[in-house]
Amino acid sequence: MGLNFNGTAIATSDEVFFNGTSMGAVYLNGTKLWSKEQVLTDTRTWCIDHYLYVKYDGNGNVQIAGAEPSGGVHTGRGDCGGVSQGWYTAVSFSTTGWTNIRIQVTGSSTGGGGGSYDTTIGVGTTLGNTTVTTYGDNGAAQPSISVTVTLT
Repeated sequence: MGLNFNGTAIATSDEVFFNGTSMGAVYLNGTKLWSKEQVLTDTRTWCIDHYLYVKYDGNGNVQIAGAEPSGGVHTGRGDCGGVSQGWYTAVSFSTTGWTNIRIQVTGSSTGGGGGSYDTTIGVGTTLGNTTVTTYGDNGAAQPSISVTVTLT
C-alpha cells in the first residue's frame, strides 16, 4: 500500500519520496518520524575460550567465533560441554538497497568476560576478525552472545 499526494506517489510500504527521490529518513523539527531500516538479531550460547571475535564479509554475512589465547579460532575443544564452537553466521541478509550496516555484538559476563562492540560501516566494506571482548583464561566459557545488525 502506498501514499499519494496530488496523484504522485510519495510513499510505498518501505520508501518515502521527495521530488521523485527515495529518502532514507523523514524528520520534522529535528525529530525522526520514519527511517528506512531493517533490524536483524541473533542470541545464542557460544563456546568461548579467551576471545570473542566478530567479522563481516561485505556480502551480508556477520559471523562470530571463540578463539584460543593464541588467537586461533577453536573448533574441537572438549571442555565446551556440547555448546557449539568455531565460526557461526549469526546474521545473513541481502545487501541490495542498503547503504550502511551497524553491527552490535554483546557477550554476557558468564565466564569472567563480557563486553560489547559497536560499529557502522558501508554494506560492501569487509570487517576482518575483530575482538569483541576477552574472557578469562580458566578454560572454555559459555556466554550468551547477542548480535544485532541494523541496515540503513
